[in-house]
Amino acid sequence: MSEHFIPFRRTDILETLAADARLADADRAAFARACRLLTGLFHHEFHQRLEELKAAFAPIDPNRAAAPVPGAPAVDAAASRTRLWIAFRGLLERANFHAVGEAELNQALTQESVFEVKLHTRLDDFAELMIFARGRRSRPETVKRRLGLARATLDVDYYERVVLCLRFQDAAHFAKDPKRKVPFVPGSTTIKLFENVPVADLEMIFPNSEVRMRLKDHVMLWVPAIVGGVLVLLKAGVGIAAVALTLWLLLRSGGGDHQMGAKEWAAISAGCIGMFAIGGFVVRQWGRFKNKKIAFMKSLAESLYFKNLDNNAGVFHRLIDDAEEEEVKEAALAWFFLLVDGPASEPELDRTVETWFRERLGRAVDFEVDDALGKLERLGLATREGERWSALAPGTAATLLESRWNALAVE
Repeated sequence: MSEHFIPFRRTDILETLAADARLADADRAAFARACRLLTGLFHHEFHQRLEELKAAFAPIDPNRAAAPVPGAPAVDAAASRTRLWIAFRGLLERANFHAVGEAELNQALTQESVFEVKLHTRLDDFAELMIFARGRRSRPETVKRRLGLARATLDVDYYERVVLCLRFQDAAHFAKDPKRKVPFVPGSTTIKLFENVPVADLEMIFPNSEVRMRLKDHVMLWVPAIVGGVLVLLKAGVGIAAVALTLWLLLRSGGGDHQMGAKEWAAISAGCIGMFAIGGFVVRQWGRFKNKKIAFMKSLAESLYFKNLDNNAGVFHRLIDDAEEEEVKEAALAWFFLLVDGPASEPELDRTVETWFRERLGRAVDFEVDDALGKLERLGLATREGERWSALAPGTAATLLESRWNALAVE
């Protein structure tokens, strides 16, 4: 899977480029000034995107605090949702997220969980469902093996960021099962942002996931229960049989004139104790099952508590910042290497940047060169002659970007 995400802070990238020995000393100050202006221009653009997203989400925001203005025209929620998804998809693309397709999701739902839980998700609860991910990485995790008697270290694939967008079915869908209690409002829209989500456990972020025990958990719980239950029955069987025999003799003898002896009372007592023992064993095993399930739910809740980064409108603010960082990094990298290496074709520039990441920073990055060059051309920082691109000099570029910034202040 192609990953365009640049896993370094914008400030660190710009400082590293400005300190590169290939940049002429006379150009360093102008380069740094141009990068600051570039950051400011992108910040202004993305602020406008943020306002558009907030306006589209406001009519369907489940956490909105602002009251509608009296007399204001009614808002079409469906039309607002359509505008929201279009604008939000564009933002996610700018932040270098990719959509998780149906095949990728089904694979996650069928793979064995990294955690000691089994989750069941009802996908038909969602009228709309979109998942976006970014930054797939592997890291070692210690997991239990052989019924918990041994441990093994595995390389587990994680998504560094996952965005979940969904709309629940209307109330009529959930009314089909009146006994079911749902922790969400039918028909509502939810947007969530998570970090470090295992690829095999995407279902853990769904709000309707139910914790279920795995086959080996049932084996570990019920096999000892069955064996113990048989032993209890054998021990209590004599007492229960004695009670049954005593009652039968009472019925045969007419019951009322028969005097209960010590042996009969002892048999009845033994039988009652045996039945209490069986009842206590059943209650104890059921309690173990419930406690095991509660422990699983606690493990899931603790994991989600630390993985959840933001919700609903708050997701926009965080992703706007991420997208802005990505745009500046891509544009600055393409401009810098055209400056220090001279004119280059698109494939040449792409190889140069990716080689620099691999050799200088030790990370493999699939640089989105076409998008970077498109930004430079739009801003006037690079021009194309045939198949080769050339960069504007730092001093001239800083003057051009400053004039663009001043024009914004006049608007």
